[in-house]
Amino acid sequence: MSSIIRLLGSGWRLGLCMLIWLLILPYSTPIIAQSPPLVVTYLDGDSLFVWQPRTEPRILAKGGFLAHPLIAPDASRVIFLRDDVLWIASLNPTEKPATMLVKPETLDSDLSRRVLEMVWLDTRTVIFNTYRYMPKLLVQQQIADDLWQVDVETDSVSRLREDRQGGAFSISPDGQHIALVRPGDYASNQPGSIDVVDKQAKTPVRLLDYPFVTTGASTQFYPQVEWASDSQALYVAIPDPNLVYKTENVPPTVLWQLSVTGQAVRLGGVQADFFGLPRFSVDGKFILYARRIGTPKENQLALLRANSDGSGEREIVRDTIGELEPAQWILNTDNYTFVHGNPGEVWIAANDQHRLTSNLVFTLQWADPQIYIYQTSIGSVGEVRYSANNVSQKIVACTACGDFDVHHAP
Repeated sequence: MSSIIRLLGSGWRLGLCMLIWLLILPYSTPIIAQSPPLVVTYLDGDSLFVWQPRTEPRILAKGGFLAHPLIAPDASRVIFLRDDVLWIASLNPTEKPATMLVKPETLDSDLSRRVLEMVWLDTRTVIFNTYRYMPKLLVQQQIADDLWQVDVETDSVSRLREDRQGGAFSISPDGQHIALVRPGDYASNQPGSIDVVDKQAKTPVRLLDYPFVTTGASTQFYPQVEWASDSQALYVAIPDPNLVYKTENVPPTVLWQLSVTGQAVRLGGVQADFFGLPRFSVDGKFILYARRIGTPKENQLALLRANSDGSGEREIVRDTIGELEPAQWILNTDNYTFVHGNPGEVWIAANDQHRLTSNLVFTLQWADPQIYIYQTSIGSVGEVRYSANNVSQKIVACTACGDFDVHHAP
C-alpha cells in the first residue's frame, strides 16, 4: 500500500496544487479586471496599440511619428497625431484600420497649418486648434489661436473661430461650454483674454482681460483654467506680468472665479513660483502651488496647499529645486500627488498622509479616483502598468514607451 502511495505521490501533489489554484483563481484575478472594464491605448516606438483586460495588445497603427492618443468617451475609437496630421482608429477589431481624419489641404491650401490640440467634445465630435509651420521664421511654430471641429462619422471639418478668435480651449464637464484663452500681444500691448462660448463656439462672453505675461522665451503664456464640477464657473490663477524674472520679493498671483455669465470674482492671491502656479481642486475649495524658499543661493522650493482665496497656507514638503515637481490633483478628489526625490518617485497624499508609490512612476494618468495608469520609463525600455487599491501590476512591456490614454468602457 505504501508503495502505491509513493508511486502516486507526485501526481497527488500536482493535482492538489491544481485544485487550490482553481479555487483561488477568481480571487487572484487582477483588480483592474474586477472594475468597470478599462481600455488603454499606448505608443511603443512607431506603433499604436490598444489593450483591454484578458486580451492581448492589438496594433492599431504603425509608422510615422505618432503622438497623443485620445480615447472617445464611449471607448469606441481613438484619435491620434501621425506626423502632425489627425488620424482616427476604431477600437473594434472587426472594423477598418486607422484612417486620416483631417486632411492637411482641408485646413490650408499651402499645407502649412497643423493640428495643435484636440479633445473629444462628444462621441462623434472632435474639437481642435492649429498652428502654422513657418520654417523661414525665427519662431517656426506660429500658434493660430483658432478653433475647428470634425465629425468623425462623416469626416466633415468645420472652422468654428478664425485666427486670434479662438485660442487654447477647455471643455466644460457637461460639454455645453468651451473656454477660450488667448495670451495677448506684447508688441501692441494687447492684453490676454478668457472667453466662454457655447458648444457650437457661438455667443462669446468675455470673462476676463489680463496683462500680457512674459515667459522669458519665445513661447506665449496661456493661463490654465479649471472648470467647476457643475460647469457654471471656471477658476484661474493670473501671475504678475514679470513673475518669471522674480526670485525674491515675489509679487502675488491673483486667484479668480469666473462665472459663465460673465461675473469675475477676485478670490485672493498667493506668492507662487512661475513654474508652480496655483491649480484649483475640482470643487474650487483648495489650491496647490510651489514657491521658492530662502535666498536664490539656497536653491530651495516648497510645495504648498491653501484655501482657494489664499488663506490657510500649509507647507507640504520642501527640498532643493530639481528634487521636487509641482503637486497635481487626483481626479475628482481633494487628494493629490507630487514628485519628491529622484525622477519617478511619486508620492500620493490622502487625508494628510503621504505614501510613496512602490515603483517608479512617469506620466501618471487617473482612470478614476482609485485606479491610475503609468509608465516605468519614458522613451526607453519599460512597462505600462496600472495601480488599483495600492496594488500595482504590469499591463504590457514596451521597448520605447510613449504617450498613452486610459478610459473606462461604458
